[in-house]
Amino acid sequence: ADSRPGAGGRMAVETLTAAPRDGSVVMLGPEALVALYPYTMRKLNYDPARDLTPIGTVSEFPFTFITGAEPAVKNLAEYIAWARKNPEKANYGVPARGSQHHFFGILLGQTIGIPMEDVPYQGSAPMLIGVMGGQISAGIDVLGSSLEQHRAGKVRVVAVSSPQRVPQLPDVPTFAELGYPNITGMGFNALY
Repeated sequence: ADSRPGAGGRMAVETLTAAPRDGSVVMLGPEALVALYPYTMRKLNYDPARDLTPIGTVSEFPFTFITGAEPAVKNLAEYIAWARKNPEKANYGVPARGSQHHFFGILLGQTIGIPMEDVPYQGSAPMLIGVMGGQISAGIDVLGSSLEQHRAGKVRVVAVSSPQRVPQLPDVPTFAELGYPNITGMGFNALY
């Protein structure tokens, strides 16, 4: 096993495409590699149709809307009320511009009627630090990246994008439960 995190899976694709094309090397990566990046990235270091052969889905994951130090809100309704009073400060961090996270943020801003600014980071870890430190008012992440920081009380997951509540956070409502049924969706990881 060789872990190649970074650039939303695009770093791992470099390793995969350099390997022998005999099926002896497989990669685990997000659906964005084939379904999103070809349409959102100006230049890819791979051709999804030529370089990636999907084998199958391994896991699905919801997106989380998280808040941190500033504003000190406890739920999505409080965040929306704060954002309406402070639209110039209403922003959201994403691990990468052009990612699924980014589009969830755009959809959220349109749905609540507040044009929130996206703040791109180079990965989830720096974005979470920005939320924890109050440099950004909120963040959009995947459950696996934000769960432990939520449990430690460093960020608050105030809503999840899954169709139902997730077992890891049974007290956190879905966007649909909160009155936003169009903000529902899951990402997935697949073998290539």
